Amino acid sequence: MVRYEDITVVLTCDDDYIRHASATMASIIANSQRKFNFYIFDCGISTPNLDRIQSMDILQKGQHALHVVKPPKQRCFEEFPLPAHFSPAIFYRVCIPEILCDQEKVIYVDSDIIVEGDLGELWDQPLEKHWLGAVYIDDNFIKRAQLRKFKANLGLKESKRYFNSGVMLMNLSVMRNECVLCKVLDFLHKNPNMKLSCPEQDILNLIIDRSNIFELAPKYNFTPFSPLAKKTLKLGKPVCIHFTVYKPWDFPQCVVKLLKKIYAFKLFHLYYVYAQLTPWDNIPCKTARFSKVLKFFYKSFMQPIERFIRFSVRDRIYKKLGL
Repeated sequence: MVRYEDITVVLTCDDDYIRHASATMASIIANSQRKFNFYIFDCGISTPNLDRIQSMDILQKGQHALHVVKPPKQRCFEEFPLPAHFSPAIFYRVCIPEILCDQEKVIYVDSDIIVEGDLGELWDQPLEKHWLGAVYIDDNFIKRAQLRKFKANLGLKESKRYFNSGVMLMNLSVMRNECVLCKVLDFLHKNPNMKLSCPEQDILNLIIDRSNIFELAPKYNFTPFSPLAKKTLKLGKPVCIHFTVYKPWDFPQCVVKLLKKIYAFKLFHLYYVYAQLTPWDNIPCKTARFSKVLKFFYKSFMQPIERFIRFSVRDRIYKKLGL
């Protein structure tokens, strides 16, 4: 029988995301025969929640290891101006090479991801001398016009590709040698008030040359609401589903279950399937609101219709006026 090496997975989260991180972990374990060593970087997790995640049955049954690490606080991380939906926890992924100094390679995953395939496939990718492996943001993430604007705001050339840091296969030994953490800290010290849309991700894209990025297939970082999402699904089952726009836990579980035959809610339902394997199964999520369901349907269906009608009327008026 083939003996596979254990896979090291790292998540960084605070008290707001620990329950979602547990669902991510449950989905990883449920879809692989491999053994996992999980590291959670504690960026502000309460003692009751730490006790809950350490008591997960699915961890114990599979003899998987869980290590909770308290990273030393970096003042520039804590004080950097962040968009409202981010917390300083996002920055601590760049500390992974230095904190896990005995590890050569890890898989980093965001806590708003559900895994539907075997992460062993990702782990076995040949990184060689690349710093990390990641999925590039193309039409598989956002519209081209949005991506052009995004790059322009960072001062990146339109031809330079931009990767998403939600799933990374990290070559820690190389990243330590290249002092990636020092480069990030240096950037923050030199640009303490720079407005960034996705701060840590933006900085990594600015400091790492594309020749040092190993390109991963889109299935390792699939976003359900991208322009090419349904086309990507036809090419095969995604391994990692990344809820970058709408979060499943923002919708009441009863509504998700009722509407699970609808494309988006079918994917939201996957989150609740794995959440049932965690100690938070019977604890309602405080962010779930029925109003968010109405907002979702308005933005997804009514707003496009309104725009179509508005622009159709405008075009007719312009045509009559000869403009």
